[in-house]
Amino acid sequence: MTDDAELWITQERDVPPDPSLARYIGAHHSLQSAIADIVDNSVSVGADRIRIRFVIRDGVAKALQIIDDGPGMSADEVDDAMVMGATRDYGLKELGHFGVGFKAASLSQADTLLVFARKDGATPVGRKMRHSPTQGGSPRVSDYSADSVISHLGAVPLSEPLRHGTVIEWNDVRAFPQDPDQDAQNSWLDATLRNVAAGLGTRHHRLLGDGGPSVVVDTYDQDVDEIGMEFPVEPLDPFTYSEDLTSEYPKNFHGTLPDAEFSFTAHVVPYVDRTSPNYRLDMGGEEGRQGFFVYRRDRLLQVGGWNGVLVPSEDLRFARIRLDIDDVESHARINPEKSGVEFDSTLRNALHAAKAVDGTVFRDFQTAAKQQDRASRSRTRRPLDFTPAVGIPAEVRQILEERGHLRADSEEFSVQWGRFPGRRFFKIDLESRILTINLRFHELVSGGSVADGRSGPLTKTLMYLLTADFFSGQYLGAAQKLRMEAMQEALWLAAETEEKQRRKKPRKR
Repeated sequence: MTDDAELWITQERDVPPDPSLARYIGAHHSLQSAIADIVDNSVSVGADRIRIRFVIRDGVAKALQIIDDGPGMSADEVDDAMVMGATRDYGLKELGHFGVGFKAASLSQADTLLVFARKDGATPVGRKMRHSPTQGGSPRVSDYSADSVISHLGAVPLSEPLRHGTVIEWNDVRAFPQDPDQDAQNSWLDATLRNVAAGLGTRHHRLLGDGGPSVVVDTYDQDVDEIGMEFPVEPLDPFTYSEDLTSEYPKNFHGTLPDAEFSFTAHVVPYVDRTSPNYRLDMGGEEGRQGFFVYRRDRLLQVGGWNGVLVPSEDLRFARIRLDIDDVESHARINPEKSGVEFDSTLRNALHAAKAVDGTVFRDFQTAAKQQDRASRSRTRRPLDFTPAVGIPAEVRQILEERGHLRADSEEFSVQWGRFPGRRFFKIDLESRILTINLRFHELVSGGSVADGRSGPLTKTLMYLLTADFFSGQYLGAAQKLRMEAMQEALWLAAETEEKQRRKKPRKR
């Protein structure tokens, strides 16, 4: 190892970052996290109404708009906001952190970013930012005329004119599929709207309560000038669950760092809540629902994960920790996408050493969570849980009640026959809670030509048993979607094969 004392410094200089780095800022954003980052800005400026809009042309999602009725921005404020890394002093309630905010979030998803702002007493402003055509160049910004901005804002379909506020628009969105199959497009759009609404409801649940903004996710079809599906964003608190009077949790723990004291709240979610939306959160499996839920200024930054403190395991699936990092920010690094946090070793050790007032230590919390998991698995008196449904034979429903358990926390769904396009054996409508079996195959599987409420009892029962789990939550997770697509293809091919075999059989004379 070389001793610095032996080296003579002859010159020093600052090395500016390469402009091409602008292409990689926000590279780990997902569509949901990018939208949430921009919604942060709307919440911070005090907007009362926020709308996330998917713009449809020719049956395909072509653009995304985020519209708020906040105070808007002047030309200078817009230009300052479009500078990469333009950090400033943030207010106590503002959610900004790095100064790359909506630029990085937008350009991580789209090739072109448009910003339109109207502020009381100021000339309306419009800017376009896009990646430079020059290889490795910084983003380029274009100015729009005030008249064209006024015309553009006036054409945004809203229940009342946007007298002040901001419209962020993404064009050429890379995450939007261009599949010509309209059914596939509709399925993707429906799932995406639901997932965006659920994600915002989770990450901003503290900010959406009384006095918070109204947030809506919707579609606008430019071809027919019509607003379509609307999904209000409802708060989805990961720590809202049934009260368990026999549990010692939630429990507050206190820890000590070299430069601060901190606290966190440990929760053991009751196993009876394992099917509730507040527990499921569409986090992709048991390991994604456990661990630290990290807040900063009431914004949920991290949804689950153990940050190196513990190893994720299925027997910790009911363990959750609520941690506000304002007191420990010097030991926790927020990623640029504001979707996760890294703990340093000092904080990880302090978490393990933390204690509750009654002397409970961190390991005791782990033990309690594992006991809850064991208790959930030992309830074997009625091991089968079924989501209730109408449209299946009454005898079937009765036997399910006798042999299993119809979930009281799940709204029943209907099983019926119906027509719909595309290569689908069945269709699931979670919002209306309807399972529709393709009428094309009614005679094939039921033997009758006329479909009514009682026809095809065997097929209805089999389809109910195959798909009931899809109706256990408010929306479908990634794994469920993959399983459903595989089932669709398998059932369709099986039905086609059956049709071919029957056509080949010689008719009896």
